[in-house]
Amino acid sequence: MLNKSIIISILSLLTSFVSALNQVFIAKAFGSSDALDNYLIITSIPLFLSAAITAGFNYYLTPLLIKLRIEKNSSYNLIGISKAILYISIIIFFLGLVLNLIFYYIEPAIFDKVGILNGIFILFFAFFGINNAFLIALSNAKSIFYMPIILSMFPYLFALLFILIYAKVIGTPSISLGLAIGAGICFISLLRLNFNDIFIERETKFNGLRKVFSRKMPLVFIGMITFTCFQTIDAIITPQLGAKSMSYVSYCQRIIVSLGTIVIAGPSLLLTPYLSNSLYTQSNSEFLEIVGRTTRLVFVIAGAAAVFIALNPTMIVQLLFQRGNFTPNDTANIATLLPFYVLGILPMLGVVINFRVLMVKDQIIAAAALGGLTSILYYIFSWFFSNSFGILGVSIGYMATWIVVFGVAVIMVFKKKISTLFPVVFVFKFLFLIISLITISTFLKFLFGNVYIDSFYFVKQVILSVIYLISFFTLSGILKLEEITVLYSKFLRFK
Repeated sequence: MLNKSIIISILSLLTSFVSALNQVFIAKAFGSSDALDNYLIITSIPLFLSAAITAGFNYYLTPLLIKLRIEKNSSYNLIGISKAILYISIIIFFLGLVLNLIFYYIEPAIFDKVGILNGIFILFFAFFGINNAFLIALSNAKSIFYMPIILSMFPYLFALLFILIYAKVIGTPSISLGLAIGAGICFISLLRLNFNDIFIERETKFNGLRKVFSRKMPLVFIGMITFTCFQTIDAIITPQLGAKSMSYVSYCQRIIVSLGTIVIAGPSLLLTPYLSNSLYTQSNSEFLEIVGRTTRLVFVIAGAAAVFIALNPTMIVQLLFQRGNFTPNDTANIATLLPFYVLGILPMLGVVINFRVLMVKDQIIAAAALGGLTSILYYIFSWFFSNSFGILGVSIGYMATWIVVFGVAVIMVFKKKISTLFPVVFVFKFLFLIISLITISTFLKFLFGNVYIDSFYFVKQVILSVIYLISFFTLSGILKLEEITVLYSKFLRFK
């Protein structure tokens, strides 16, 4: 599992790089502006719906298909599932068109001609994205991982290309048009990859899947709100906090999502099929130990990254975004918010892992409850803290939401066996590691000065990062953190 995870992590790292590069070009072309705010508001609902559905397929449909293959049940009817998903995506598309027309008359300042173009293009992206998610789930169930990851880069690659070519001509619709075309090409390629499974191996029907889609999938989609509600809620709250607020929050979340993807994409993608098999072949204690080990590994790696970013936010934002229409004032405002978002990444990644466990164990009602809880908490926390601290309150609400949701998710999965997740020895070692890294990072920042305003800031940042990375692995070795030492030894033997 680990060797394959390394390859997938590399491909996922490349995908995250392409996605991050896309954000870099968005920042250069549009900065933090009213046009970008409008784009984020317009696309929030379609992306919310499509993301909930696509994540549902990723988290629940993949384990279901794996279970059927383990049981050697060849009677399930994929053509029926494909039609159901196609109908869902068509309904969302036309519902989105109707909403665009309604908002065109209600909010003409936002839904102008540019807004309508963004609305239409993003609906095409959502349409293809929903169908792509099913095809990727089908591929992963067959242990085909590499090609789907490569194809998933296409929307970001085409968005990047269209921003470069058409940003000055049509503005923000260049983003959504590129996403739609890239997703369409991805759809055609994935359809060819899974053609035989869908259109040929369908002699008999599996009525159980009809029950799954009619009874369980709606609850799964509600559960996915855990990860997809943030931009939609931001679109409600942040416009009241001043111009560019939506853009500032969006850039922070893009950094967090990119970092989280780098840390967890490989292990998380492999975790679903691995847990699905382990659930039927191992005891519950062994199953929870696998979950705990994976969570601890993610916490150690993400914790080290979070410390570095939280203590050097201005340097990170300037390096990533400050060029073109992205101003130093934008850098300063985002750097103020970023540390709180970064502190939320550890519980967020913990929720990702435990949520997959709920899906694998078919605890759909618990997952749906988690989705409802997340959306309610984030709205309440963001509203409450923003009343006192303005836009900074939204970042505090983000952090607080993930902390509470992670605690609830752990109780759902581990119940009275929380020590399996975080043994006392690990807790002390982890705290010592984090405190040591904070001390080292603070000393390096003092030693190198304000690297982000120095003419040699890039060289200094590289040196600072390398020293920090060496310090991390050295401390991990001294503390004998099993999660890192095992990873390191496996990597050395990787072929």
